[in-house]
Amino acid sequence: MKKIAVGYFMVNLNESNWQVISDMYKALYEYCNNKNYSLHAVYHDISEELTEYQLLNAAYRPTFKDFKRRVSEDRRIDHVLLPVLSESYYDDGYDDLLEVPHFGKISMFYVNSPEIPEEAYEFDGIPF
Repeated sequence: MKKIAVGYFMVNLNESNWQVISDMYKALYEYCNNKNYSLHAVYHDISEELTEYQLLNAAYRPTFKDFKRRVSEDRRIDHVLLPVLSESYYDDGYDDLLEVPHFGKISMFYVNSPEIPEEAYEFDGIPF
């Protein structure tokens, strides 16, 4: 079974952007269920599959450096999703994560960022 890890990079959440993010995660959760992928979150116990409730109510605000360290240490992760509001929320180099040898694929998608190309909103055919 393919394991998908979701990293949280949501800051300054408010009522309007939380609804967008919530809808996005619901679509991702349904997609992974339909594909028989297991969905995990870096700042929950990575060995446990994430429930929909945990996914939609996560309150974690890890730094990119912490995220990179955690996923670098766990070889069970097949694919990493990085939901962010904009590139400015990274506090460490995104390119560094690409150098971790055991990753199959890393996807970064943006929320409410009109300057980001449309193709960045897609993960394996799901538009966000």
